[in-house]
Amino acid sequence: SRDVVAKAIEVEIAEGRGLGGSGLDAYVVADLRHLGPEVIIEKLHGIRDLALSFEHCDPLTTPVPIRPTCHYIMGGIDVVDYKTCATELPGLFAAGECSCISIHGANRLGGNSLADGVVFGRVSGAGAADYAETHEQVECAAQLEEKAAEWEAKFKEVTARKTGRPVVEIRDALANAMWNKCGIFRNEEGMTEALNEINQLIEDYKTCYVGDAERTYNMAFVNYCEINSMLTVAKAIVSGALYRKESRGAHLREDFTKRDDVNFLKHSLQYLQDDGEYKLTTRDVVFTKYEPQERKY
Repeated sequence: SRDVVAKAIEVEIAEGRGLGGSGLDAYVVADLRHLGPEVIIEKLHGIRDLALSFEHCDPLTTPVPIRPTCHYIMGGIDVVDYKTCATELPGLFAAGECSCISIHGANRLGGNSLADGVVFGRVSGAGAADYAETHEQVECAAQLEEKAAEWEAKFKEVTARKTGRPVVEIRDALANAMWNKCGIFRNEEGMTEALNEINQLIEDYKTCYVGDAERTYNMAFVNYCEINSMLTVAKAIVSGALYRKESRGAHLREDFTKRDDVNFLKHSLQYLQDDGEYKLTTRDVVFTKYEPQERKY
């Protein structure tokens, strides 16, 4: 399983057997040369192309630098009705990787993401269509104009700033905090530090420097908007992980190494409140056919 490989790589790096330095720069290598040119070219051409394009090395002759990355979250927008993909917000339906329908548990299997999108994409589409047919369209032109004016004012104010912490620096600091202190291996001390750092980054973001005032293809402002969402999600992840004092699936705590079904066999639900703080509630996991079993290798 991919999480086992990811943990093994991080152990090698943490114990000093990695290459490239420390932190996000560290890596190990995958040596594919024993497979031979025919296998690599015919069956692993995609991997070879990635290695050539991004690491400038050819797996035919050179070991490839590798490192785990976050490419999926076992969570998302809470779906309250899997038969329609409806959420708590009337008219909002969620499917695919943005959603949490609770079919993957705490550690999704490889390949199931596509099946999730195909199946529940259809379900959510049908659910949204049924909702639209049975509800009158809400008139919201005035609200849209109001929000457009708010964003216009925000754009002018943000891009006119001459001082403040650069937005790219906030993004890099967030990446380091999340990877090093709430990554594959987690503990109370590290996650508490990460949460404090995120709270400081949220404050820094309020007066951050963007630097580009162009109105067309302004990727600096796009990054500014996206980083706000990243900070929001990061705080939810860390505070939720601190609450869950156990190890379950891809959530691996060094200070609580066992799964605790007595206290944590439940969904963690985060609600962002008006004051910017989070309210965490839980909902029991419902089993229909299969009970959870101990994971063994």
